[in-house]
Formats: sequence, structure tokens, C-alpha cells
Amino acid sequence: FVGSLDQNDREKILRAFWALAMFGGLGARSRRGFGSFKVNSPENSYDLPFSFAERQDYFKNMKAALGEIKKTRKGSLPKHTCFSPYSRVVISPAASSAQKAWQKIGKQFKDYRDYKHNLDAKNDHDLMMDYLWHGTAPKTTPTRAAFGLPHNYFFKKKDIAGQVRPELKGGVDLLQEGKAGRRASPVMMHIQKFADGQASAVVSYLPAQFTPETEKHGEKVMQRLRISGVQQECVKGKKNILFKQKPNFKEPPTFSMVEGFIEELINNSHEAIL
Repeated sequence: FVGSLDQNDREKILRAFWALAMFGGLGARSRRGFGSFKVNSPENSYDLPFSFAERQDYFKNMKAALGEIKKTRKGSLPKHTCFSPYSRVVISPAASSAQKAWQKIGKQFKDYRDYKHNLDAKNDHDLMMDYLWHGTAPKTTPTRAAFGLPHNYFFKKKDIAGQVRPELKGGVDLLQEGKAGRRASPVMMHIQKFADGQASAVVSYLPAQFTPETEKHGEKVMQRLRISGVQQECVKGKKNILFKQKPNFKEPPTFSMVEGFIEELINNSHEAIL
């Protein structure tokens, strides 16, 4: 530490850094496991454990550290991403390396959201296809939007029973102050390496209000989910781009599909920390 921070502030900063080292990462795509890091030689750590002999050592320490959260009374979802009584944290079985732990959780996440494996994902796929190809305005909010926005879709050009379906592109984003915005995922992946050389994937689910009401210059700022897309048809070698209307969704998505992902991990040998 540099400067005249008092002891209390130093401890708060170190504890926040410790939580980042245990459950998060640094840089781009950190919520998907990129940027996970390990502190080798901590100094003045206020007895916070930064290294662990093996998976069970990490599991016991994290369960104890997060135990107080369970005792907190449930109320409304928090406005911003944070640990709350609604949070879930699970850990995978130990893999032989950090790379293998990351590859496995990545595949599980991809497969779960694939429309060929998941009914909710198929419904989202069909909803977007109907909108882009047939112009059918969606009546329900795509469930996969709960994993974060924007969520993009792409359908290749295809011959269907003699009728050529053009290339289709679309997506769901967040309309903020009249502009396309983003909504970070409530799912965070972290790869924790242990002294025995093995590693585990730690998945944290930290739900918050999907479209919280905010203020700017004393005025309320509304956020809405929006769907958009284009058809790209080739006419005499030139692409003719047909833009679709951009209807808004009245309601944000539920977190049911995200919660289903956590339950699937538990059913596939992951262990609940929180």
C-alpha cells in the first residue's frame, strides 16, 4: 500500500482483492474463466488464505468464508451484482490441470445453452428464427438473455424445400437511453489451482435486478430489452439488406435457465459451496 490509508481501509481493500483471487479474474472475459490468477507469496494478508494444498482445503475455507451469507434474510434482488442470500457457488471435481478444468466447464456451459440439447434454448432459437424469417414479433422474452446481453444469432443461407432462406442475423440487446447497451452475465467462472498441481472450476451465480431503475441528472433512466435483425439476400451479386423492426420486450427474462445450469452442474458431481 502507498499513502496514508488507515488499517481498516487497508483490510477492506485486501479482503476485496482476496475475493477477486478466490472467485474472479482480471481483464476481458474474466466472467468466463479468463484472467484467473493465484497469489504465491502474500504479505500482511490478515490471515486470509491465498493458497490451498488441494481441492478439499479450498472447499472448506470458502464454505466457512461465505457461511454468513446464508444467515442473511432474503429480500428483493440487489440492484447490482454482489453476493446475496440468492447467490450460489459450486466447485467442480479436481482436474489434472487448470487448462483441463477450464475446458470442461466451458464445454458444459456451451452444451447447456445449445438449442440441440436444451428445450429453453430451442424455444429461443425458434423465436428468433420466426422473427427474422417470417417477421413474427416475439410474445415472450428469450430465456437465454438472462446469461447476459447482447446475445447474437446467426443463421446461414439454406435451401428449404426448394425455397431459399437468406442469411439471417439478429440479436437481443438492452436499450439504454435510446442506445444499445450491455448487461453483464450473473454467472462467473474462476479456475482455482492447488498446490498438488490439480485445479477446479468454481462457478458463482450472483443474480441481481436485470433492468434496475436508475437515475441520471435526477431523472429516471428506463432500460428495456430489444430484439433486432437483418436479412441479407444476394441479388445479382449484390447484398440487399432488409432491416427488421425493433420491438421491445415488456418484461426482463427470468433466471430460471441460469438456475437450471447450476442444478445441472450439481447433478454432474459439482459440490455446493454456497
